[in-house]
Amino acid sequence: MDEQSTKLVIKEALSMLIQMRKALISPLKLPSCDVSPTQMMVLGTVEAHESLNMTQISNEMAVSNQQLTHLIDTLVEKNYVTRSVDPCNRRANIIKLTDDGVSLIE
Repeated sequence: MDEQSTKLVIKEALSMLIQMRKALISPLKLPSCDVSPTQMMVLGTVEAHESLNMTQISNEMAVSNQQLTHLIDTLVEKNYVTRSVDPCNRRANIIKLTDDGVSLIE
């Protein structure tokens, strides 16, 4: 491989690395939205299952029910999720994404 070909390959490899870095790091910074990375994890967890109760979310994310309650309260206030009583268990709440929550994740 000649020197010019080597430089071209290196340039393309660096370009790919930069694109990969942006794809992996940019979602963590969340510069243009009003949710924390942990709140975004809640939204992603709910999206993956369409709806979950609070215990399922706290188990999946390995956070306490108290921490999750605060996170869900904030997301409800921002209209990213809804909280409703589980028809099968009145003591449990079902969490679902709102249209705003879906838009934020996409």
